[in-house]
Amino acid sequence: MKILITGATGLIGKELGLALHKKGHSISIVSRDRQKAKNQLPFPCDIIECDLGKAPFKETHSFDAVFHLMGENVTARRWNEQVKKEILDSRVISARNLNASLTDSVLFYLTSSGVGIYGDQPGVSLTETSSFDGSFLSNVCVAWENEADQYLKIQPNAKIAKMRTGIVLSSKGGALDKMLPAFKMGIGGALGGGKQFMSWIHIDDLVGMMIFAFEKNIGGAYNGVSPSPVTNLEFSRELAHSLHRFLGPSIPKLALKLLFGEMAEIMCADQKAYPTHALNAGFLFKYADLKDALAAVLAK
Repeated sequence: MKILITGATGLIGKELGLALHKKGHSISIVSRDRQKAKNQLPFPCDIIECDLGKAPFKETHSFDAVFHLMGENVTARRWNEQVKKEILDSRVISARNLNASLTDSVLFYLTSSGVGIYGDQPGVSLTETSSFDGSFLSNVCVAWENEADQYLKIQPNAKIAKMRTGIVLSSKGGALDKMLPAFKMGIGGALGGGKQFMSWIHIDDLVGMMIFAFEKNIGGAYNGVSPSPVTNLEFSRELAHSLHRFLGPSIPKLALKLLFGEMAEIMCADQKAYPTHALNAGFLFKYADLKDALAAVLAK
């Protein structure tokens, strides 16, 4: 099939593109810099040179499926009103311009989202039907998903899948890459009180879930998380143990607020999410247990 991936040079996009290529699909990607993208990608593809954050493609294109993964990193900079606007626009405007670039040939459309859509919900087991809390990141995810739904005005029969991703564990970057230096020195510790639940997933399972939804042609919301959420303290202990290091002291929430401002709220948010939709559809996890997932990642 002809498949388009946006955000293909990101952590998830590279692995997704490679997996789809190995399955024999023809891949196209979008990039502002053709040569830079070509040098970064581990799979052959056609490159459409365009900045979807500013405008649609110069010409409309026909694809069988679309994976829309692009968006500003929410933890790359301290939040202020301008940064928050850029975070929102990078998702909503890019999706709007993407839709304007497509014909009605797309029958499967997966948009990236996040478990941040649920916000901070202590003591609640979150499924895909759970409520949202109306916080900034929650509202961003809602707007992001709603914009993907607008493609149905072009092709009413398309399946729209919304992948609400948790913390992705990978040996090639992402959240774990930022944690490792402190934990390798034996000073890494839990955030805040450490009692808040965090939802994680091994990158192989996340990519597998995306392809599963595509091959089964099943739309709807998916919690892109493992079936075994853990508290931040449990995660920190397991990571320290996996590295054969002592667990460092916890970082008080007040200190996190001083360092990161409003962003500290999402770092300490309680999100005990479960992949109910994927499990009910028959998806099988390779790494359902945190210990196994960390062992696989750290071995690389």
